[in-house]
Amino acid sequence: MMRVKKWWLTLALIVGAVTFGTPPSAQAALTIAISTNGGGTFTTFTAAEADTVLAGSVTSGGVSIGVLASTNQPLIAGEDCAEISQVQLSFNNKGAATAIPLVVRVSDVGFALPAGPTTLSSSVSGTTTASTGATLATGTFLSVANFSTGGGGNILFGGLPLVATTGTVATTGPQALVFSTATGTVSLGGDVNAPASSTTPFSLSSEFRLLNLSLAAKSSLNLTGITQLCPVPAPPTVVLALGCVPVLGLGKWVRRRRKLVESCST
Repeated sequence: MMRVKKWWLTLALIVGAVTFGTPPSAQAALTIAISTNGGGTFTTFTAAEADTVLAGSVTSGGVSIGVLASTNQPLIAGEDCAEISQVQLSFNNKGAATAIPLVVRVSDVGFALPAGPTTLSSSVSGTTTASTGATLATGTFLSVANFSTGGGGNILFGGLPLVATTGTVATTGPQALVFSTATGTVSLGGDVNAPASSTTPFSLSSEFRLLNLSLAAKSSLNLTGITQLCPVPAPPTVVLALGCVPVLGLGKWVRRRRKLVESCST
């Protein structure tokens, strides 16, 4: 019986990539969606419920496209920020020069922290094998958080284009990538932050949209995109005031105790 269960588990792991017209909006675990036709169709990869790392890859026109995504959900002791990342979004062109209208999405649901005033942030870094290895006329990176309100929200890919979304959404907006052919680097020109008010549970999603990406023959490109939702630190005056509350309570107890002693001695 144990061998049969192991066989079914292996089969379930193998059948991990399915092509859909649009990325799923139902609740699920960490998920990658890759489109090589500008978002017309997506190939999706979904992690097991307890997994925090997921890999997915497709091939288009001689170019292999690999994505390694991660999530820190659920947060562990010492972690303040909810985070998903597209680590090692890699392009390896083994053939002739080619152009790919690429959209890559990563999403996870069920984040229980942080709650209240928060900041949503995006950051991107990248390199290419040579200054002429890749060019990008236009490209964007987008981070969104989909909060639970009114019985909705916390949707996989919630807040991204063409995804039916309920609840409330915070977004950094589609930020233009800065592609330097002189240095062979890609960035956002600095981290991007947006204020938010977090109600839990919520989903986090990110999207690379590279609709004019051209890869030279025998070239490669690596990108990393990070989405974080972090609590807003309390102002120092509030922290000081809260720190004084126990002291005030102790002082009140001492005064009561002193009055009690004086009444007993008279």
